[in-house]
Amino acid sequence: MIGTGAGAAAYLWGGIYRDFGLSHPNVEMTLRAMISTDASIDFIRLGELDFAFVPLPVESPDTEAILLGVQEALLCAAPNNALVRKKGPLSRDDLLDQRFVLYEKPMAMRWLAEKFFKHLD
Repeated sequence: MIGTGAGAAAYLWGGIYRDFGLSHPNVEMTLRAMISTDASIDFIRLGELDFAFVPLPVESPDTEAILLGVQEALLCAAPNNALVRKKGPLSRDDLLDQRFVLYEKPMAMRWLAEKFFKHLD
C-alpha cells in the first residue's frame, strides 16, 4: 500500500500509477490518499503503508527518506491583480496586502507556502 497526499493522488500520481500498472501488470498497487505527511509516517510505522510519497523534509529519525525529484509550486493571481503586471521577482512587500487561499496546517502545500513566506522575511 502506497500513501500520498490527497492533492497529489488526484493530479500527480494518476499517470504514474497507470504507466506502472501497464509496465508491471502482475504487481498490485493500492494508492491511499493521506491527510498529511505526519499521518503517512504514522501509518508506515504501524505497518498500514509500505511506503509514502511525501514532501521533504521528513523529520523522523526512524524513517528513511529518498529524494525522488523536485516539485514546483506556483503562485497564481487573477488577471487584474497588480502582481501579474510586476516585472522581476516578487518581494515580501509585494505580497503583504494580498489575500491567500491556504490549505490546512498538516497539508504539504501549506508547509511550502509557510516556508516561502518565512524565506521572504
